[in-house]
Amino acid sequence: MPLFGLPRLTFGRSSSVTEENFDTQNDVSAAPPDYVGDAGGIVCDTLIGRSRGWLQADEIQVGDKVLMADMVWQKVVSVASSHLWSGSATCPAPACPLFVPSWVLGNSEPMTLLPEQYVLFEDIEVGDLIGEEGVYIKAEHLEGFFGIYRFSPAEPVAVIHLEFEDPEIVMVQGGTKVLCPHGIVHRGKMGEITDTDLINDPLAPAMGIMALDAKQAQHLLSSLYRQTATSRVDPSLYVA
Repeated sequence: MPLFGLPRLTFGRSSSVTEENFDTQNDVSAAPPDYVGDAGGIVCDTLIGRSRGWLQADEIQVGDKVLMADMVWQKVVSVASSHLWSGSATCPAPACPLFVPSWVLGNSEPMTLLPEQYVLFEDIEVGDLIGEEGVYIKAEHLEGFFGIYRFSPAEPVAVIHLEFEDPEIVMVQGGTKVLCPHGIVHRGKMGEITDTDLINDPLAPAMGIMALDAKQAQHLLSSLYRQTATSRVDPSLYVA
């Protein structure tokens, strides 16, 4: 069924997650831990819901109306591009993107997420476990769950940042919901922008949704992954 009037999501071009474009056999552990790059935007060929159909992120222009997670359209006020890494022949381990199989995060096709991208994780079980309708989880914390894994790209990866009047949760790849912060660009050495910096100010107006740290995300995802009636979550982990 078409999503909010948009045609069914199809791939007319080669996706960034195909074996032809990426070498999953590279030894990512050997990569240097420090690098200059951008691991917090949207991979360039990720499909974005636009008012006139699905477009790759690198085809979105200022003024385009883009589909949000709450099924409304918001106008893009700024588009910036950069690269996942530079200065070394192979992608540094901390920057290696994540492969997400179909339907794991609502995506109707396999997709690639960058490690510092925040994803809105909504699930009935999430509400039952921690009392929150949805939470932000940084993509790097999803590694190892639901078939999501890191890989080392064999080619350079272009990164796109879309900005709106306010922080927005954007619908990508047919159903995955990712955060587009306002007024923040993930550039420079990795770690230069900390989780605290990102959460305390730019995320504050982003619909009041909680962003989990690494420990919280691991605990919640482990409980969801087990999918047993005996799963228990320590509520103290989610108290500010």
